[in-house]
Amino acid sequence: MVLRDYDTIPYGMQLTVLANAARDGNGQIDAKAIQQALTDATMNIEVSDIKTGQTADIASSPFTDFVSVPQPDQEVILLDVLRPDGSGPYGSITAKWGQPQKEPGADLNSLTGITMQQFLEKMGDTNGTLYSWYIACTVNVSYKGRRVNYKAMYLFPAPGEDQEMQQHLDMFLQGTRYSQFAYAFRPDRILRSKWRDIPAMHDWLAAHAMPDDKCTGANAGSMCCVNGLCGLRKSDFDRRMKIPIKPLGTDAPPATPPAVQSPGPQGAVRPLSQRYELGAPTAPLTNSNAALRPRRMQSEMPMPS
Repeated sequence: MVLRDYDTIPYGMQLTVLANAARDGNGQIDAKAIQQALTDATMNIEVSDIKTGQTADIASSPFTDFVSVPQPDQEVILLDVLRPDGSGPYGSITAKWGQPQKEPGADLNSLTGITMQQFLEKMGDTNGTLYSWYIACTVNVSYKGRRVNYKAMYLFPAPGEDQEMQQHLDMFLQGTRYSQFAYAFRPDRILRSKWRDIPAMHDWLAAHAMPDDKCTGANAGSMCCVNGLCGLRKSDFDRRMKIPIKPLGTDAPPATPPAVQSPGPQGAVRPLSQRYELGAPTAPLTNSNAALRPRRMQSEMPMPS
């Protein structure tokens, strides 16, 4: 789950380049003309040192042992995502380096001297019973000639709690993230449209089709990620390419996402449907100095008109 959550980002960024080119070219793509844009949309993300455990075991540990906090004036990577249903028929995901997003009055420095238990209390987990286990990791991101190495973590609710309240704490790769993998940067709409037959689009999608034998276990599903590369499972890609193209207006995504599984005792993988991020436009937490806000995300990639 952790690897897929990060690996889908560059997949979505490059698919955005292709979708925008198809839109601007009225259903045609100049493969040579978009090479630089595809290069600019390349983000290398390496995730390592993955650890999991019970939150009770790290309650007295410093928060910054698990989540890196940007230094004053340190730039981070800001993701900008537009959903197809929120700004017209075309969605997109782009990234840029910039100053961290934060709520007015929020003080990131207040996070550098607190324990994990104190941080959980900031999130409303006053009894230490809401989040029962975690996954922590080290993330190394290279984008546009710059690199940043930092710590991030996921928090998972206890059994019996709302399992959609999973949290992803990452202060160096900020902005909307499609954490629910069933909806994460999928080319479903493109594969139901005439865009799928554009040579540059077809070649890119085919090159990102993953071997079926690699899409097993926690990586099962029609989409999977292998060694940092994401895409449709090869057999699923071939099957979809044989399905007749549907008329526009018949390919709307489901109104609600499919049911998700509860985390298992050994840290079983399930998709995220929420993460904490700086500056997310939702109701504030009880602590006025909290720099993090929850947000739920789900969507598909752009749909041609």
